[in-house]
Amino acid sequence: MQPRPESRIESLERRASTIEAAILELSSDTAEELKVIHQDIKSGFNEIGALFDHNFETLDTLATRDDLTALEGRIKEDTGTIETRLDRIETRFGKLEATQEQILKLLQQKSGE
Repeated sequence: MQPRPESRIESLERRASTIEAAILELSSDTAEELKVIHQDIKSGFNEIGALFDHNFETLDTLATRDDLTALEGRIKEDTGTIETRLDRIETRFGKLEATQEQILKLLQQKSGE
């Protein structure tokens, strides 16, 4: 026995509604993650700017080779935090890509049913 067309349509509408809700939630989560990433990038650039300002303020116009070597060492130490932030950003992008793949698989499965 085959279900009536009304029942089939109602079932399809419920499925579509569920898929749309999942997509909206994932989209919202993705947007929030992108906002956090944007803030991390903005904060990183602000830190870099402050670091350059600080280094230029402390650098004498007649710096010796030892002064420049010490400054280079400080810059290398400070950039470690920026590299850590970039690693976190790469991790978040990886999570976003995985989420997008899940959405695509979900949509492909639902369209195949």
